[in-house]
Amino acid sequence: MKRTEILELCASNPEAIVSYIESMEPRYILGFDLFPDSPKRPDRSLNFYKRTQRFEIVGRTYNDYKGSDPLWPLNAYAHGYLSAAQKLVKTLKREIIVTDKEDIHTLGYPIFFLFEHYLELKMKEIIHKNGYLISLDKYKDKKGHAVTSSHNLTNLWAACEEILNKIEQEAGVSDLSEDTQMEFKTNRETISYFIKLIAQDEMEQAFRYPENNKNKPFLVDTPHMILNVSVLSDVMDWLSYMLDRISTGLDEYRNAVGGYMAEVPRG
Repeated sequence: MKRTEILELCASNPEAIVSYIESMEPRYILGFDLFPDSPKRPDRSLNFYKRTQRFEIVGRTYNDYKGSDPLWPLNAYAHGYLSAAQKLVKTLKREIIVTDKEDIHTLGYPIFFLFEHYLELKMKEIIHKNGYLISLDKYKDKKGHAVTSSHNLTNLWAACEEILNKIEQEAGVSDLSEDTQMEFKTNRETISYFIKLIAQDEMEQAFRYPENNKNKPFLVDTPHMILNVSVLSDVMDWLSYMLDRISTGLDEYRNAVGGYMAEVPRG
């Protein structure tokens, strides 16, 4: 193209020329985005832990809870992690229908971790409330840490199972019909299977980091491993329902026994 033709083109469409020149300029300087469509820089007066407007999405904190149940904060944390995992799954299912976005392939990690952490907290709640029924010393880890300070899901479930065995003996489950006893047994075995399946490491780190503190990669023992969120979704709904039933059932049994003991005359 001749020089005169270029000048005529610039004169006839100056906006296009300006846009072209801007596209050739460096977008970032020292990591700072210079373009006006970048997110607005937040004011440093903002505080994550205080309300700033009348209508905001806020989450409560429960550690200062003054109610009658000292373990309510543990339940609140567990519910929050489970709810976040379930909502992420719902969002992911909608996006898969619309388009194959890149985050579909990376959201498996946080979804699996959120559910894994829910399991840890829910089982710790059960143990905190009912651990007095058994000896918890046998469930200490190799460093001597109490089971309620552990992240080991299989160890936590083993303690929960012993508590359930103790309660079932006291409640006379063995006197129930064979079908009912088989239902109890199958449910217990299924819970155990899926807890062991999701527990990829003893410290609950595999879905948080790509490698452990010794630089050994996680999730490499199974070739071509995937994180099947669709399958996890079905298991998540059932397993959380069962653990909630167990926790509630233990509460009701403990309250019933306590009420009965209070009514027994003492000589």
